Amino acid sequence: KAESAGTWARSGEYGLSDMSTVRLEWDIAKAGRLYAAAWNALFASTNNGQTLTGIVNPAAVPGPMWPWGSSPVDPAPFAQYWLDDLGHRVVLFASPCFGLYYSFDGVNFTQHWPFTGYGNNFDNCISNVVVERGSKRVYFSTMKRVSGEPAHVYRSTCAWTPGSPCLSWEAANTGLPAGGDLVNAMASVSTGAEQDHLVSILHPVSSSAMETWMTTNGTNWSIRSTYMASQERHILYAAGQELFAGTLHALHSLDLGATWTSFTVTSEHVDVRAIYADPVRGKVYTANDGASAFGSEWNLTRWDRPPGG
Repeated sequence: KAESAGTWARSGEYGLSDMSTVRLEWDIAKAGRLYAAAWNALFASTNNGQTLTGIVNPAAVPGPMWPWGSSPVDPAPFAQYWLDDLGHRVVLFASPCFGLYYSFDGVNFTQHWPFTGYGNNFDNCISNVVVERGSKRVYFSTMKRVSGEPAHVYRSTCAWTPGSPCLSWEAANTGLPAGGDLVNAMASVSTGAEQDHLVSILHPVSSSAMETWMTTNGTNWSIRSTYMASQERHILYAAGQELFAGTLHALHSLDLGATWTSFTVTSEHVDVRAIYADPVRGKVYTANDGASAFGSEWNLTRWDRPPGG
């Protein structure tokens, strides 16, 4: 945890039984409450991670393996969204091959199996989950890879409303290439229109390119760009048409992924696994997966960033 821009102190991490934390997010409804989404469990803390309480699968040791033949990069299926203007929200979480967990209070979660077959059906192995901002439908991509089929993306057949989930699902992957690919990252963006507007990052198995795809009606996708990159790990929607993506280096787009620009420094380690854009301070932080033992490569970077710059 950082008390100031350059001073860090190690948190206690007491109660964290899963050592692979994949997402940290502040609770949008409860100030000072931090979610720590791990590979196989979900935790919460009210003291900056000094102590953590397991709220989904707290004794998560060991974590399950990915489905055979599946290789999503850094799946982090956690999301929280406002459902209305009255303070009602939903929190969504998934761990490998255990379906979807949802909560309307951020504390009590219900497990839901989207499809029959439980963990033996790899469509119940969710790698990304988002809520479309306009329609309030839940979308998720799965780890099921089938040769000759597009990446498996599903959406709820109706909107989620406060206290009322919509637990029927339909395919939402029309137009994605039929190469047995996986969606590595997915984000909901807002253009002011009350319609579905999603962006996804897909890495075709047949190339080393990162493909950006978009849907404006929720089911039919069209390609936005192809960028030569590997290890597509993360996508972050900032505001307007601004996106960030984590690959070997950090990428930035001001046109919803139609074009990307790489930003890095020579002393930065590769494989950007997390990005945080702070509009209040005008900063962007990136984190990667390692550092040099000799102090010549760094794990964290901070960039001065005016809004939209």
